[in-house]
Amino acid sequence: MQQFGNGARCLLRTYLQNKTMPIQDLANDFQRNISEAQSHIQNAFSVENNGQYIFNKQFRDFVVEAVIVKIYISWESFLEKCFEGYAMHEPSVSGINYVRYANPIDSDHARRMALGNQRFIEWGNPSIVLTLCGLYFDGGEPFKSVIAGINNDLINLRNVRNAAAHLSSTTQRSLEAAATKILGVPSPGITVSDLVLSKHPDSQTDETILEVYIKTLDAAVCAIAR
Repeated sequence: MQQFGNGARCLLRTYLQNKTMPIQDLANDFQRNISEAQSHIQNAFSVENNGQYIFNKQFRDFVVEAVIVKIYISWESFLEKCFEGYAMHEPSVSGINYVRYANPIDSDHARRMALGNQRFIEWGNPSIVLTLCGLYFDGGEPFKSVIAGINNDLINLRNVRNAAAHLSSTTQRSLEAAATKILGVPSPGITVSDLVLSKHPDSQTDETILEVYIKTLDAAVCAIAR
């Protein structure tokens, strides 16, 4: 009886691991991660009664960089799991079943099919995602139109994330190039924190670059999940 119980638990665990999450849950998870990340920044920039920051700039920069990485990972995770869900014919939030060109038997199979003989998929690379979605879904939708529409933002964000995750001469140059594109002026020596906390030049409400990127990703998640 005990052996049967253990076997049943193993089967249930395998079933749950291979079952895709509803698309709405994936979108909710992304938004929850974003809210948590924003709260970390707010806490890091807390001030005392005299208006002085509680934490020094080194710590504040560290938190901002960690938040950038967390946001980027959340975006990648959403794309990967959403891809698996739609490949498994999971309906969108509004009930749309997108036409797929493959018929995986479970989420693990869907993941391995997309992976092929690669070691990993860089879901943060818009070019790779567009190629994959074009192969697996009719017209590449619901991913293609959304990702293509924010392609430049995603490339810039990827460069910022790379600099936050592992700063080197190469990532610094990419960060400076991204900053020049976004700000419209040469930005030698700029840091991740200084860049993303700068006011976005296209914002009508003095939003920071980070705030604009968060809104852009959130809108993309909603559009893909709708």
